[in-house]
Amino acid sequence: MITLYDLVTLRPEPYKTYSPHSWKVRCALAFKGLPYMIHWLEYPDIEAKAKEVGAPSTSTWADGSPRYTIPFIHDPKTDRVVSDSLEIVEYLDNAYPETVRLIPPGTKALQNVYAESIWAVYAKDINPVAGMFLPNRWFTDRNKEYYLKWAPPKSGPSLSEEDVKKAWEAFHSRLGDLDRMIGSDNAFVMGKVPSFADCAIIAWLMLLRFVWDDETEEWKNIMDWHGGRWRRLLDTYENLRRTGS
Repeated sequence: MITLYDLVTLRPEPYKTYSPHSWKVRCALAFKGLPYMIHWLEYPDIEAKAKEVGAPSTSTWADGSPRYTIPFIHDPKTDRVVSDSLEIVEYLDNAYPETVRLIPPGTKALQNVYAESIWAVYAKDINPVAGMFLPNRWFTDRNKEYYLKWAPPKSGPSLSEEDVKKAWEAFHSRLGDLDRMIGSDNAFVMGKVPSFADCAIIAWLMLLRFVWDDETEEWKNIMDWHGGRWRRLLDTYENLRRTGS
């Protein structure tokens, strides 16, 4: 069975992780109907475990040293260890050709650009607001300590109520642009079949779900936006997760 190395939090499963990059892989595994197990890690332990299992680094730190990040997987079928969500999903496409292909031939660059554009939408508008609530009650003590070193609270004035309101309005508008781009007749970015791009959308929605719990007005509003498109997309993932197919 595939092992997914993921970031642990105190939140119960099935929403235990908050990493959007891990959510891309979890989403892909659900769309493909592939069983897997999770090896939970805290931030300070990621590098050591990655080196132990032979997971490649995904980038470099400012000093040029290799940076190891989650997610990474080990597949005993091929004894491969793969890092980076896009590379993992491409590997799964090739290793399990009988499953739905999430990166169709010739679309890897486009899928990556689309996934990055979803991050840009999140980062530009709502990330400053979400950052006000992180780290939250679901962080372990070690993760919280690491997170605050990596992303210390910003100095200067905090966002005003008007700033927050404008951020939500801009986020709503940009998601509306995305909704129109996909088209009302299409369940997924590429029409009737899912792709890596849909996993990216789900991933960033799951991060918002980690910041604003299901019972908050913020989360309920997002789920109602644009005719309930985002709720339906998450429901598709949830149904696959529950049935395992």
